[in-house]
Amino acid sequence: MGVNVDNPFVSILVPFYNIENCVGYCLDSLLNQTYDDYEIVCVDDGSTDGTYQKLLAYESSPKIKLIKTDNGGLSRARNVAVENAKGEYVTFVDGDDVVSPRYLEFLVHALVESKSDQAIGEITTVLMRGDKPEAQSWPESLRYEKLGLDRMVHRFLYETANISACCHLAKRQLYAEHPFPEGKLYEDTLTFKDHILSSGSFAFVQVPLYGYVKRWNSITKPHEVSLAQVDEFGNTICLFENEIMQSLPSERRGLVFHTALEYSRLFRLTKSADDEGVAYWQEKALRYVKRHLKELCSDKEIPKSNKLRFTILSFLPSCYGRIFSAYESIAFRKGAV
Repeated sequence: MGVNVDNPFVSILVPFYNIENCVGYCLDSLLNQTYDDYEIVCVDDGSTDGTYQKLLAYESSPKIKLIKTDNGGLSRARNVAVENAKGEYVTFVDGDDVVSPRYLEFLVHALVESKSDQAIGEITTVLMRGDKPEAQSWPESLRYEKLGLDRMVHRFLYETANISACCHLAKRQLYAEHPFPEGKLYEDTLTFKDHILSSGSFAFVQVPLYGYVKRWNSITKPHEVSLAQVDEFGNTICLFENEIMQSLPSERRGLVFHTALEYSRLFRLTKSADDEGVAYWQEKALRYVKRHLKELCSDKEIPKSNKLRFTILSFLPSCYGRIFSAYESIAFRKGAV
């Protein structure tokens, strides 16, 4: 297949696992693109519900390529999708999310026009209403800026750009040479060095293109996590901190914020300190935030809501989870998160 520089062929890579109620709205959004030169590679990761049967209903579309594998986790499903993709460029979409009709058009246009290594778009939160996501009014005009590595990482650290593998457009070869680590959680963070720090330029699309679908009970109910998951999250935070300090020490201030934010999320996951391993991470998270609280509160780039988060965690750690859950519920109703 020859490469058209202006309209490169793109593969949308979508893993599915036990999300039968999401297949329809996800694929409908992917098939409703204004850009023509693309395929959708769907990987069913050994689903045990009706997901595969729902996917079969879409297999007749010339855009759809369907692959079924034994269950191996998200990273393996993504790697299988990369191996079976035909596009020079690829983008990842999770099987329970939605995208703008101009998702590919805007990412490709920004990438090609700016001659960047990657294009990255904004992610917005979409609330699930019943069995479908809320209807969205997606932007009709494109706005982007070309950024070097240091400015792009700065945006990642301050969470004004998404660190997820989703809503990124990059060459398939990048993911073929640096596959996602199989059997690991937090794969997007673990591959940040290979997938982001190895690139020199980015087209940052400054309009929402991707809808992260969130169910109301996922906001109001805490997630249950195992000690192994807590350990993996904590170790990933430490690894990421070391990689950024070695690669871009000039971004230390943003790294302090990012690390504190991740530790505050980790602390919230560890509801009970009965286990010695959980207690270790709770104490480590609390020490880090307390040690940097003054610096965090004086940083003008940090939103007030996050400064409040760090202050509550430092002085009222036993109430932190309940207080911030209530705040998020109120903010979500107002469309703030």
